[in-house]
Amino acid sequence: MLDVNNIYVSCINHHYQASDYLAVIDKEDVGEIHLAGHTEKHLPQGRILIDDHSKKVSDEVWDLYQITLKKMGNKPTLIEWDSDIPDLSVLLDEAQKARAELDA
Repeated sequence: MLDVNNIYVSCINHHYQASDYLAVIDKEDVGEIHLAGHTEKHLPQGRILIDDHSKKVSDEVWDLYQITLKKMGNKPTLIEWDSDIPDLSVLLDEAQKARAELDA
């Protein structure tokens, strides 16, 4: 399982490139992809992202998902949403976005 939101959050928080992270992952080791949202906090030390699965998938994570699909090929994709659960229509919209990327 490859959690694209986790990659994005970790890369932002630790100041490294997601493309470098993805470059070392063998596509044969990835059986499915997970997408989720995150929370952004602004602290005196700077911005931090929290991988809490409580929001819509961000535009940046959608962009990284496109890059991931190009490298890994189409993989089953799950939208994770663990807290602040929205209406079903919001979840279905996010799932449809993932389907559209897979079908592109």
